[in-house]
Amino acid sequence: MGELEKLRSTVHDAVTVAKGPVLYRGESQNYPEVSSTLRRKCGQWRRQGQDLNKLQDVLTDIAKRHDNPDARKTRKPRRSEQFIHVWSGGYDPTQMSESQVELMCELQHWGADTNLIDFTRSLDVAIYFACEETWHRNGRIIVVQEHDWAAWRLDAKSPSHRVEAQQSVFIRPPDGLVTPWRQFQVEGRKKEAILEELSGLANPITTPTLYNDLQGYIRLSKRYVEGMDYYHAGVSWLVEYENQLDSGSDRQEMLERAIESLRKAAEHLHWIGGVWDRLALAYLHCNDRRRAARAIGKATRLGHPPPPPQVMRILREPADE
Repeated sequence: MGELEKLRSTVHDAVTVAKGPVLYRGESQNYPEVSSTLRRKCGQWRRQGQDLNKLQDVLTDIAKRHDNPDARKTRKPRRSEQFIHVWSGGYDPTQMSESQVELMCELQHWGADTNLIDFTRSLDVAIYFACEETWHRNGRIIVVQEHDWAAWRLDAKSPSHRVEAQQSVFIRPPDGLVTPWRQFQVEGRKKEAILEELSGLANPITTPTLYNDLQGYIRLSKRYVEGMDYYHAGVSWLVEYENQLDSGSDRQEMLERAIESLRKAAEHLHWIGGVWDRLALAYLHCNDRRRAARAIGKATRLGHPPPPPQVMRILREPADE
């Protein structure tokens, strides 16, 4: 049984006692609370004894000062004004119009600071988000019973492709905070293997399949840039190592830096075969054939051309004692 199936089994066994359907959320590390971005951004307000509604009132006042009273009579409200109206409209989702719900979901989709918290109906999607980053730390799966949050759930009537792919459900709690019904740890050392198993499903769960639109790319652009920066740094160190003929501590340090950078690149860009291919080469240089073979296997499964036959022969040779 693979790591993915073990985790699935653990969660499924535990949620059998739930009173109805459950919702899942995956987080790549153990944060102090399950909260909305708006709650996290207004910590000073809460420390002063304020609440989110008062913050929203302030935002409404700011919007009014930027508005033109004369023009308001002859034009439709701008999207920003609709956003402020939704924010300041209280915390009863049943009183929100369909257009307001759509706007809130769209803002969340674009990465705006809202009081929405993303959940999903798919355990596999939640597992992906628990594993996609920070492989050196444990992640977690958060489970809530759907009926506990039914009054605060928002469902987009015309969801985006990404919302559909992630089977997203949005919860809008009054204080921006959700209390988990159950939590499950995902060990950091198992994240890579679980992601590989998810990518091999009949309906793969990967970064391209879950972030399947331009907005998704924008949301992930920082990760792309950081990953490529690590990749090029690793390749540069690897080239310097190969061009340095004198053995010694400096040359060994070059190889260590190459491996460190390429491992970080693989964590950021784990769906790109070429990154794993370069990491495999770095492992071969330090005679770590086990890790090299594993990285080459991942690169090949991701569609990268297999290495030359002479490299495969090296991998098949018995390791030095």
